[in-house]
Amino acid sequence: MEDLERLLKEQQLEDLKNPRKAKVTRRFIIVEGLYMNTADICPLPELVTMKYKYKVRIFLEESMSFGVLGAQGRGVTEHFGVNIDDIDLISANMENALASIGGFCCGRSFVIDHQRLSGQGYCFSASLPPMLAAAAIESLDIMEEDPDIFTVLREKCISVHNALQ
Repeated sequence: MEDLERLLKEQQLEDLKNPRKAKVTRRFIIVEGLYMNTADICPLPELVTMKYKYKVRIFLEESMSFGVLGAQGRGVTEHFGVNIDDIDLISANMENALASIGGFCCGRSFVIDHQRLSGQGYCFSASLPPMLAAAAIESLDIMEEDPDIFTVLREKCISVHNALQ
């Protein structure tokens, strides 16, 4: 986190040298909620603080954390109690937690509309097969109706972690 803050401070100083360019340049912090190779959870509350301090946007990729973290499996935002409005774009695939294919993006409407209309995926995409759409919907229903499955999941994760120590 210290290195990221150092880089953001350097960029802030660069922006003072050329304020016209800085005014029209958008800056992003792109982060994964849960890192697949290390199982590290991103320090989202600190990133949100930096977002407002340095005027950047946060794109959060939650493919590994959605359906795992948080009391109801809603990901790293729920895990840390971060207001979802503080995150500009959240994306995730539906392969891990929902046993389907495809993915989703959520955020403010102007960001999502730009993403949807400007992305190549929109130009070359096809809809989800009905069977896989039904599987994803059923998975979401199960997550919503039985939030205790996340308590069981956490207990099993702790058991496996302890056994591997």
